[in-house]
Amino acid sequence: MTIETKYNIGDEVWVKDDKGEMRHSPIHAIHYGIWDDYYGAEVELGYCLEFPIGERSWYGENECFPTKEELLKSL
Repeated sequence: MTIETKYNIGDEVWVKDDKGEMRHSPIHAIHYGIWDDYYGAEVELGYCLEFPIGERSWYGENECFPTKEELLKSL
């Protein structure tokens, strides 16, 4: 199985954090989980961003955007 990610470690992405603020940060780490059930395998990707300790740092691929403009379009 090959897992392709939209972003790589070191890429800078924009997200909307849990307080509703738009923030950008380089990707620090990537994790994935593979769920296999009756309907087939599903891959779940998450990106760890370099936010201060105590704040949410893991975001799904669908929550990350390459530019602030792309993030704004998604809202």
